Amino acid sequence: MTSIAIKLLAFMLFLVGLYFGERHIENLGYTRAKNEDAAQINEQKAKSANELAKLESQVKAKEESLNALKNQQEKEDLTHVQNIATLHDNLRSLAGTTGRLRDPKAIRRGDGSASATSATTSPTSASATDSTETSGLFSAEFSQLLLQRLQEADAINAAYISCRSYSFSVSGQVEN
Repeated sequence: MTSIAIKLLAFMLFLVGLYFGERHIENLGYTRAKNEDAAQINEQKAKSANELAKLESQVKAKEESLNALKNQQEKEDLTHVQNIATLHDNLRSLAGTTGRLRDPKAIRRGDGSASATSATTSPTSASATDSTETSGLFSAEFSQLLLQRLQEADAINAAYISCRSYSFSVSGQVEN
């Protein structure tokens, strides 16, 4: 019986060895698979980091380009605003000390057409003391209104041109 007990004990040791051997082999396979997965993940991370760095540099270049466009547009806008202000000052100086604009289509005194001037005045206003009414000057209020509306229209026009130019520049940069 001792030989049966030895055989039984040897068989049990064989089963225990087989069990632990299988566990060890499974553990080696699991470790190898884990290392392969980790290597793939690290490779993917490296590719992603390179792609991210490339995209970040492209974004930075686009931002710098857009900032340069913005700065250039601001300089142009400042020049336009200064030109508009100069033109308005010139227009105000044309209004003279009275601050009144002249109707360019009105008949002026001393143009050799005095009969046309007298024909346009009514007989009741022949003794009118305000000779400026017949000389083609607008009223001070109307002149101020025209100047104000002209300045507002020029400001709106300059803003529109600036926005349009800037939007075309930006859309051209974004598409590239």
